Amino acid sequence: MHEKPDITHLKKFVKQHPDNQMGWYLLGKHYANAGKHEKANYCFVQAGDIYEAFEDEHHPLVLLQMEQLQQSQTQHERTQKRKWLWMLIIPLTMILLMSKDGKLTSKQLAAEGDQSLVVSQVADVAEEETGELGVLLLSEEQPNLVGDAMKSIATASSETPAMYVAVALEQKQNFHIWPDVMQPQFVINQQAEQNGSWEVIFFNEALCQCKPADNQQMSNRLNTWQQNQLHQWTLVSAIMQYKNRNDVWPEQLDDLVKPYPENILAGDSPHMAASFTSTLQQLQKTEKKKPVQVKEKENARPHNNDFQKTTLLDASGWDGDKEQPLEIIIDPTNYSLAVVYQQIIIRSYEVGLGGERTPEGEFEISEKVKHPTGEQPDIFGTRGMVLSDTLFAIHGTWNEDSIGADESLGCIRLSNEDIEELYDLIPLGTSVKIAHGSLPKLDPLAPALSDDRFKLTPKQEETNSDQLYQWLN
Repeated sequence: MHEKPDITHLKKFVKQHPDNQMGWYLLGKHYANAGKHEKANYCFVQAGDIYEAFEDEHHPLVLLQMEQLQQSQTQHERTQKRKWLWMLIIPLTMILLMSKDGKLTSKQLAAEGDQSLVVSQVADVAEEETGELGVLLLSEEQPNLVGDAMKSIATASSETPAMYVAVALEQKQNFHIWPDVMQPQFVINQQAEQNGSWEVIFFNEALCQCKPADNQQMSNRLNTWQQNQLHQWTLVSAIMQYKNRNDVWPEQLDDLVKPYPENILAGDSPHMAASFTSTLQQLQKTEKKKPVQVKEKENARPHNNDFQKTTLLDASGWDGDKEQPLEIIIDPTNYSLAVVYQQIIIRSYEVGLGGERTPEGEFEISEKVKHPTGEQPDIFGTRGMVLSDTLFAIHGTWNEDSIGADESLGCIRLSNEDIEELYDLIPLGTSVKIAHGSLPKLDPLAPALSDDRFKLTPKQEETNSDQLYQWLN
């Protein structure tokens, strides 16, 4: 008798073998038994002819794909050490529901199985729908936004919110750009009681060839989420950097907000205070599955240029097992500094450099200080961040004419407004990569109004008046 693969392995298996209809069929059976009929239906459509073929044990398609699945399962069982019985095979009838008003062509759906949904032309996202909202970050270059979104939800490694809103990000080379204001493209509602099918509400006429729904309510929710998400990524990064420095987890948010020189964070925020405990628990849970690795040997970690086509964020902004800290990338060719999360550029600033005197390589933020004292008054602006205990630093300047030019002795200069935002956004320990050609040509990506900038509420002393800094400015 065969052993039943667990659902976690099946999700990984269909991602690795998306054409294996048997894998999709078995994953659908798991979802059906759990009462998650909308996910089950999506998987069953992907399974194609397996429904009829499975009744015949000698069907060549079944035997071939079962062999592939069993080979993968054998590898998996060596570590899992758990045995299950195959579930009974129950023939299922496929359900296909399409709204007469909302029109979706097969070309727009593209991939097989993406028709297991309900398209809504006139239904808006009601104001009372204020439950958990997940966010799907998609690439504008993806030819099948709806299909890729559904596949990501169906194969998610953890429980997903009932509703997801999809956002398409602009792509530049290997990066994607975090917009000033996010525009919702469509919503996938898993709660819609439509015979187990998903409801899709479109806000972009080009995606559905229909009259789009009013997006004001969803845009407001998305705007609030976008603001909180930067605080979430900074918090996650700070917790990971604290663990990396101290080999223990922080017990409370105050552990991250200490006076200089242990100022992992430059302050806190209401979102950080509300989400610290749950974020810490998620990181601890993730580490048990896969150890969190932040600091590695010099030059041991190649820069990752592979953007995850679909980033699936839950209601709290959590990104599952893919969570990683923010990083800084500096491209001397373009005089650009970018703050990056998983190939998403969330901030970019124009910088002043020192030409060949600015070093290339990988560093980390080893010290953060407010109002650094130099041999001349205010020479380093209002903030400074040291690169790997060297004489090179990222700091502010009052000489804004030097931004976009090679006038320093090697340091990286930003306007005081930019360095103050960067200082709050980036925790102590953040990795910094300086390399020619490492970024696309970028316009500055930061709010124009000071009140819209990322800010933390300062809680501690972060000056170091006893130190006379001699950075290579």
